[in-house]
Amino acid sequence: MSSQWGGVDRARRIVTLAAKKFGDDLLRNSCVLMRGKASGLDFIDVLAQRLDGREVKTAVEIGTCTGLSAAVLACFAEMVVTFDVKPLPSAADLWHTTTVSNQICQVVMHADDAKIRMLDRIPFEFAFIDGNHHRHAVAADFVATRKSGLVLFHDYPWMVNPLNDGADWLVKNGIVDGMLAKDSPYLWWEPPSC
Repeated sequence: MSSQWGGVDRARRIVTLAAKKFGDDLLRNSCVLMRGKASGLDFIDVLAQRLDGREVKTAVEIGTCTGLSAAVLACFAEMVVTFDVKPLPSAADLWHTTTVSNQICQVVMHADDAKIRMLDRIPFEFAFIDGNHHRHAVAADFVATRKSGLVLFHDYPWMVNPLNDGADWLVKNGIVDGMLAKDSPYLWWEPPSC
């Protein structure tokens, strides 16, 4: 898929450039190259497939980590607003190096209620949830982002710590309604059709 922001080709160039500049540890600590168990698709391919034909002016990311996923999201959206609990200077350096810094706004929020209030005030067409994986944190993030109509969760299902199985817990308890595409480690959600 190609979008006016570069799509797959630009995203792959960004990942290659980031790996050269920041090393393979950056890739190991990012979700970007993780492949879905059923489809074999990596993060870039999942975005290309699921966002094909959809205009995403603003994407929201919850959980910045290395900043690489935000850089990739910038290839599919005009603007990315990424939320985390601490400022990550290395992420800003990565965004500058990969020439997407003008498309990314990093927001540092120490309190979930402040993040929820801010999400309520900004328009966005897509959300990527990969922050706090605790059940209640993921539930709150989903409630705050479902208005976009398109949500991608990472780390589904969570098998390491049963208390951090947020996306899996939402599915098992029927909290997410609508169309679900399960492809571990990704879970795609869209609202029910009318």
